[in-house]
Amino acid sequence: MSQSLRRNLFIAIAIIVFTGIPAVFAQNGTGEVQVSDVRVDFPRIELEVRVIQQGRAISGLTADAFTVGETHRDLTVEEIGTSSTLAVVIDTPDSLLGNELARVKEAVSLYFSDPNFYEDGTPVIIVQQYNRTYNPRTFTSRSEILSFINNLPNGAGVNRYRDGLQSAAGALSEFIEDNGGTGNILIVGAFAQAGTTDLNNTAILAQELFNERGFTTSVIHAFTGSRQRFTAGYQNIAQQGNGKFAVFDATANSLVLEDVFEYIRGEQSAYRLTYESLDASSGLHTVSLTVVVDGETLSGEFNYIGPNLIAPIVTVSGITNNETIIRLQTEDTGLFSNASREIEVGVTFPDGFERPLSEVLLEISSNGEIVDEISINSPEGSNATLTWDLSAIIPPEGQSELIQPFTLIIKAIDQYGFVGESNPINVIVQAEGIPGGVVAQPTSAPNSNVDTTFITQTAVVLQQTIDAANASALSPEDLQGTATAVAALSPEDRVATANAIAAANVNEANENAEKATDSPLTTYAPIACGVATFLFLFIAIGIVLSRRSRVSQPVPIASGGAAASNLDMMKTQVGFGAAPQAFLEVLTGVESGQKIPIDSTTFTIGRVQNQGIHYATPAYENVSSRHCSIIYRNNEYVIVDHGSTNGTYLNGKKLEPNIETPIPP
Repeated sequence: MSQSLRRNLFIAIAIIVFTGIPAVFAQNGTGEVQVSDVRVDFPRIELEVRVIQQGRAISGLTADAFTVGETHRDLTVEEIGTSSTLAVVIDTPDSLLGNELARVKEAVSLYFSDPNFYEDGTPVIIVQQYNRTYNPRTFTSRSEILSFINNLPNGAGVNRYRDGLQSAAGALSEFIEDNGGTGNILIVGAFAQAGTTDLNNTAILAQELFNERGFTTSVIHAFTGSRQRFTAGYQNIAQQGNGKFAVFDATANSLVLEDVFEYIRGEQSAYRLTYESLDASSGLHTVSLTVVVDGETLSGEFNYIGPNLIAPIVTVSGITNNETIIRLQTEDTGLFSNASREIEVGVTFPDGFERPLSEVLLEISSNGEIVDEISINSPEGSNATLTWDLSAIIPPEGQSELIQPFTLIIKAIDQYGFVGESNPINVIVQAEGIPGGVVAQPTSAPNSNVDTTFITQTAVVLQQTIDAANASALSPEDLQGTATAVAALSPEDRVATANAIAAANVNEANENAEKATDSPLTTYAPIACGVATFLFLFIAIGIVLSRRSRVSQPVPIASGGAAASNLDMMKTQVGFGAAPQAFLEVLTGVESGQKIPIDSTTFTIGRVQNQGIHYATPAYENVSSRHCSIIYRNNEYVIVDHGSTNGTYLNGKKLEPNIETPIPP
């Protein structure tokens, strides 16, 4: 070591500032996006990100600036303070250079005096080197730190001993590790080494911390005299340490230091990005992340391991493999039994990751070909009810029996496209008509262009037919002719015609019902589903041929493909035993006054129009997706709540879930 170096005694003091969470530090001179931490709780992905442009961390960005290179939803961006420890190494000149010592103290004090750079109360450790002795001291206030810096003496010690430098580095690193952070070094000094630009022992300490422990190093060369020849040496330290550099000479003002201070503060500014990944593939995911800053696109990437998802498991109840469904035509109505079958579907996830379903699908095949599909899109929860409509499965015209095999497969598709399938369910549907009876065939598609004049005229004709039948003035041939005329109507026209008759005769039917001892009165039963209130109204109209004294029995008013029920009843010339027709009348809300015919023996009310929902109430948010059902069984109507969120009320009394309750007359 040269004699001049021996004469220039100086002190190295390291000050550590800890702010809490680990961070990743920028590469100088390049723009990039750095991801320091990836946390995966699939589908939730959380990142800590720093955006570096021209060597500085960028703050103030919003979610609009970020683009994640994988399919996702709900991206949120939160600017956060990240961890950083700051070691300030003060290279004090010897006693002959007091003005330069003042310049060094000023540079350091400017950082700790400004609350924008140093937050009062942040723990600080100062390791003071003194003749191979390193006594760490901790501070927790700005005033204590500034007092210590301002009272530093000239030439207070030497730092030329290698073992002492390693001890200093070890003391600083231990503090950093104990506080869970990563660090930066800020060197503030006047000279590197007398007569040369090589690194002095202060730089060796920096190298010890940077090279072996990965700390970023920035440098301020502070001097007032002839120390400019050491500028290149100090700048070389900053370049090796991927940090910032500034010259704070006698002519410079404090503004030249702000770039270094801002860089250090930038090391403590980052973003927390959170989103839900929609890419559920297993294995390694490499995802690009780009940020637009002032028109420039900066990029980076990160990795995570995707989940090992397994296709859902589908269980089925309500129908069994090798079951035979018998459809018998009844003599009193001419209708076939078992018009539909409800199939309950349950879905479980063997990988333990519960996730939404995008679709539940029932595929119905016969003789190797798919003949029908029934689908529910985005069902709530992991269960669904599918209704298989069997009404069209009847013997061909001129035959009294039909036996047809079907294969049912239920599929559950989750939001990531994984498909679970039930085992094939083989079913035989056997439809048996009345021997020698007339079986009505399914009608054509409804006619959307309804002639209201024709409907009104038809309603008058049918009403005259009903009146004549009640007075025994209509022959069976005339009634058969009327039925044939009705058969020419589309299902939609038939519904409108029947409703026109109902509207014209409700009052008269009620009066007749009150006079007859064996007839039900029109019944009003207030039912509340959440905030939606409905009113039942029984309409007493029908055709009676065999007993003049009996009041007319109700004719079911059908809708859609069920309109053939009216025709079957007319053709078989039977009016007894049919269900009294019920209506829902909405009393509140935007649909107030609307009347909905109950056209199924099991009539289900729900919020969303899905398979198996006969009346949907999207205007009423408090109605559940499958709220309740009205069932006609054993000559009476009952109501059952399906475990709805807000309950079902009958005559002001809340019903117990899943218990059938008769609707009182």
